[in-house]
Amino acid sequence: MKNKHVYCTHCKHFKIEDGTPFCKYDAMCDIYDCEDSKPFQERPMWKSNDYIICLVGASGTGKTSIAYALKEKYGYNVIESYTTRPPRYEGEKGHTFLFFEDELEYENHMSSIRDGIIAYNCYNGHDYFALKEQYQGKGVSIYVIDPPGVEMLRKTVKDAEIVVVALHGDSIIIQERLLTRNRYYDSKKSQLDSNSIVRNVDQRMQYDLDIFATIPCDYSVDANVDLDTVTERVNSIIQMHVRG
Repeated sequence: MKNKHVYCTHCKHFKIEDGTPFCKYDAMCDIYDCEDSKPFQERPMWKSNDYIICLVGASGTGKTSIAYALKEKYGYNVIESYTTRPPRYEGEKGHTFLFFEDELEYENHMSSIRDGIIAYNCYNGHDYFALKEQYQGKGVSIYVIDPPGVEMLRKTVKDAEIVVVALHGDSIIIQERLLTRNRYYDSKKSQLDSNSIVRNVDQRMQYDLDIFATIPCDYSVDANVDLDTVTERVNSIIQMHVRG
């Protein structure tokens, strides 16, 4: 007998057969005896807990792509860190970019939100941070963050469960991903030659080698495979915590 889920955590869609809605992932979501068509976070049995799923890994492991794939497929909230650096290219995802006219405007803004900051880091002279309002009351939130940020997050956040997922990739695969990305964006933006792009990638990988040498985490995921596979692996981790 098919269940009557009309909005499941796995597919966000439903089918109707003989007038009865059912989820195509029957075996996976039978645990929820619910006919509610609202998004998962709005269902009556949704636990009030907030979850921050931290994706941690070197550049090229697909953190941002995975975050938005999880949002697109499962409706999770994505915490876009605020940053004072300019976007690398038009439409860049993963951050909310801040622009200030002068130092005074910057200082006033940072002073006004200081108590709400849950994680902060400075890289290449630019600030990166997130605020309490970005996760509170939002159920499952995906946050791309580095190890120092996680350390601060564990100290500042007491009203949400923090789950750290480390993404690991082979250095050759990561290098190829970064070269492909940088050849496209850097060449368009600044007309960098091939040697400069390779040099920039090598510098970034060396920096990441130090920062991500060890990642205190709850789970470790192989990020060498395709995006859909990694996304499903991370979602299975999320579901283990949400279902309790």
